[in-house]
Parts: sequence; C-alpha cells; structure tokens
Amino acid sequence: MTTEISIQSKKLPNGNKSSEGYSPSEGHSPSEGYSPSEGYSPSDGYSPSEGYSPQWRDTVDYIEDITYRIWEQGNVEYVRDTYTPQCPVWVLGGGCVGTEQVVANTTRTLDMFPDRTLFPTRVLWNGDNVRGYHSSHLISTHMTYRETDQSSDRDLDEKQRFDVFSRECHGNQARIRVIAHCMIRDGRIFEEWLMRDNGELYRQLGIDTTMAAKKLALKWKQDEPDHLEWLESEYNRAMEKDGMGFEMDLQNIPNKLHRPAYRYLAHFIAERYQKVWGFQRMSSGKSFDDLVREIYHPHARFESPQTGNKDLVGWEGIGGLHDTFVFGSSDSVKMSVDWIIIEPGDDTREKRSGRSPNAWRYPQPSDLKHKEMFHSNFNDTAADVAESFTVAVRWTLAGKVKAIDAGISLTHDPLDIPSDREEQLVVMGESHLQCVGFRIIRDVTVYDSNAVLAQILLHSS
Repeated sequence: MTTEISIQSKKLPNGNKSSEGYSPSEGHSPSEGYSPSEGYSPSDGYSPSEGYSPQWRDTVDYIEDITYRIWEQGNVEYVRDTYTPQCPVWVLGGGCVGTEQVVANTTRTLDMFPDRTLFPTRVLWNGDNVRGYHSSHLISTHMTYRETDQSSDRDLDEKQRFDVFSRECHGNQARIRVIAHCMIRDGRIFEEWLMRDNGELYRQLGIDTTMAAKKLALKWKQDEPDHLEWLESEYNRAMEKDGMGFEMDLQNIPNKLHRPAYRYLAHFIAERYQKVWGFQRMSSGKSFDDLVREIYHPHARFESPQTGNKDLVGWEGIGGLHDTFVFGSSDSVKMSVDWIIIEPGDDTREKRSGRSPNAWRYPQPSDLKHKEMFHSNFNDTAADVAESFTVAVRWTLAGKVKAIDAGISLTHDPLDIPSDREEQLVVMGESHLQCVGFRIIRDVTVYDSNAVLAQILLHSS
C-alpha cells in the first residue's frame, strides 16, 4: 500500500504519539534495533496468513488488494479499515501521522491525478503478526495531472506559496517509480516508509525542479519545524549506527533448514551494497569502480533518480556515477541499512556433473570460488537453495556535502549557494536488487530527489 503525500500535506502534529508509543519528532522508528526472532519462536504451524482476515492469504495478497481498492477503485474510505488510527508515514519530503491525514492526502492526490494507476511490479515480505509483517512494494505508477478549482481565496494563497502545480501542467502525463515499505499487524498498517521520486514527477509534468525544491525548503522553514528536527535526528541516527542493528527475519522462507543459507546470501549482497554506496566508495573513483565490479554483474542494469530513472548498463555505466552522486565531494558518509528482505527464485543450485557452470550466473573466476565455498559451508542444503533471488534493502544515507556540487549534480544548472560550505544531507531510500549467483543483475532504487535538493537549498540565499 502506498499512501501518497501530496505537496500540500500538513505538518506533523506536535506531541502526536503513534500507536507504538513514539513521536515522529523523536527521529527514530520502533523497528530499529530489535530482532524479529528475539523472544518469539514460531511454531511448526506458523502461517503467513496469521492475523489477516480470511479474504487475504498472505501479505502480498493483502498489499495488492488494498492498494487497488483504494487507488484504482477510488475507495479512499478503505484506508480507515486498513491503517491504525495513529499510523506514522515517514517521507523524506514531509510525513504525516494518523488515518485522517492519510485519507485527506489520498483524496487530494486523486483529485489531481484521477486516472492514476499503481502497477505492482513486485511485493516482497517477511516478519510475523507479533512484531509485524514487513512489505516492500515496488510500484510503477502512471498519472495525468488535472487542474482543480480552489475552494477559497485562502486555499489559493496556500497554493501560490507552496504548491508547484499550475494550469500549464494540465493534461501532462508522468510515469515514475514508488516503493512503499509497510509494517502490518492484525490486518492493519501501523507504520509506513514511502519513497517516491517527486523530482522526476515534476520533470515529466513540465515543472521547474529547482523552483519546486525551493518551495519545499521554504515550507519546512515556515510551517514544518518538526520535519527539520526529524531530518536532524535521522542524520544523527545514521551517522552513529554501527552495523545492521537488527537480526534479519527469515520467516518468509518456508523450509527452516534453508534459512541460514538465505541469511548468508542476503548479508553477502547487503554488506557489499553498503560498501558501494556508503563511506568506502568515497575514497576515489577507482575504489568505487572496484566495489562495483565486486558485487554487480558485468552487464547489470541500474536505475535510480541519479540516472534520471533510465537504465545504466554494466560496470562502466555504473562506475561513471562516482562524480555525479550528491555525496561525491564528501568524506563523511554513512549508510544505515534499516531492513532487509530476501525472496528466493524458483530454481536451485544443484551441481550438474560434467557441465560447466552457467556463464551468465557465474561470469567471473571469483564467482566460481564463492560457489564452491557456499556448497562447502552449506553442504546439506546448498543444492536446494535458489540460484536467483531478490533482496530489498531499506536504507538511510547521511553525510555532509558541498552544496554547489550537489546542486549541479541534481539539476545540471549552477545554484546560488556558497561553494565553500558543507551541509548535512539525509537520503531515505529503498532498493530492489535482483540477483543471480552472488551478483546483482538489476538494481531499481527509489528516493525523492526533490527532497534531497530541498535540503541543499535550505540555507541558500
């Protein structure tokens, strides 16, 4: 489920506590630092439908169904049946708390984009009904902007202050990526992280992206100090966090004997991914290129806001990103890995005597070494573990960046920002990593580039 937060979203209520007993202004999440398996050992009769009503067989069924009912079928009232009353929705550009705000934001978005569709590219899940199920919903969403009349002069004033849409956008279409990461208990979402690239949305609709980011920064300053506090606390959390900070949940893997092998594969990918996009990549272009070659397939496809949401192909294409990323000039960057989900494919790693390994799946000599080591370490189960798999990684990237460099990399135009000042920057994102063997063959990463640029512009003239 994705609860889209429109440009007009309200500021977080001061002192508003969620159902989990924390405030969004406190800058932390209840999922941080706990182990899903800690103190809870599911019985042999564990079922992925536990906690859901009979109409849903599991988390994937639930997410697909309620998203379609609320958005394509326009049943916005269904939000009240599927969200807890004080559910927090974390968004880099500005979140909200509570079912009523989710209903208001969803209604406003459908008013602007009445033909909006949300195609479920992939839904990954893990967890249980005690700590909460996690779902990572990768969406391809298409929409057409429709200009709506303002109900009063006051609404018009608000629109002129902060809204970025105009009559010139009427009829323009866009297709962007979204990832909605939800936590669900007893058939209700009680926490959500929403990643949507508003910068790409504005670009396709014909909106000046720098102007849109300036308006968002102004809104934070004037109307949403709580959100600035949250950005500060997220920066501190990511910079101070050491390691994963949680025990990976594998209850979505039916065979318990296979779970250690899948834990190894998930950590193998996530730890190297953290190296590529965290501090270690910053030392030099060569270091970044070496890390890319260590974990990405020689002909991997990479798509993110950093690439204009178009595919880059192969080591050279991905390696060329080193000088364009917003943290390219910073040596103080950390990536906090906040959650991991692994979904096995339908194949196996069964060894076939007399046949050479699949060159697509094991393209380098190092892959063959990993293959032998994997079979040695998981001798009894390795042959039955999937050779293809997908890993979802929810992450927070924090660091300091020279604002002029970051602005140019995002907008391709110089910005009126002193080049000798470094600013704190937080990026909340999620990546769906399709893998074979021990490499990423497709990386779809989503974050809000407009909210990133707004942070850079926050202290500009």
